[in-house]
Amino acid sequence: MTYVEFPAAPGRHAWRQELHDRAVLAGWRVRMLGAEWEPDMLLVRRPRLLWIFAEPDRGRLSAPRFDRFVELRTCRQEAYVWHPSDIEKIGRILI
Repeated sequence: MTYVEFPAAPGRHAWRQELHDRAVLAGWRVRMLGAEWEPDMLLVRRPRLLWIFAEPDRGRLSAPRFDRFVELRTCRQEAYVWHPSDIEKIGRILI
């Protein structure tokens, strides 16, 4: 039997840092947030403002963070929950 090695998925802190670095490279201004009920980061590049909840691949939003996510979307804000497996979609959103 042949095994294929996949790189380990980043943890929450490493994933937040990777998203920060990618956003800065794409020209976004990044504000790191992260209280237990807040999004992880706010990305700003005229004319857009993105609220980002960064979760590891197997991670889920806590109840307070999920409530905040729903509240932002209800207010027609551009809010996303991003996982490492979404990296291609993330790249398209950031360009």
